[in-house]
Amino acid sequence: MRSMGVFNFFSTDKKTRFEILDIELNHGTSSFSEPHEDNTEEFVIVYDGEFTLKTNGNQYTIKAGNSIRYRSDREHSYHNLSKSLTKVSMIIYYPN
Repeated sequence: MRSMGVFNFFSTDKKTRFEILDIELNHGTSSFSEPHEDNTEEFVIVYDGEFTLKTNGNQYTIKAGNSIRYRSDREHSYHNLSKSLTKVSMIIYYPN
């Protein structure tokens, strides 16, 4: 069983400057990301489970049916601390 699945629906290009992903995190899975370019933002919609985001010294837990928007030009990480599969959709906006 894989611990994390990332499905890229739309890759970024110079014209659109965004990409759209679906992400599945199994129970106990974490993913760590280096900072993106300046002023990059991520928009996450949680469809199933709970999505825990750690960024800039803060931790946020977002439950199914909710969303979060955050700057991703700093280290950030994703965690599934729940006992079930977490499914999210993510849009990453690259301003430059």
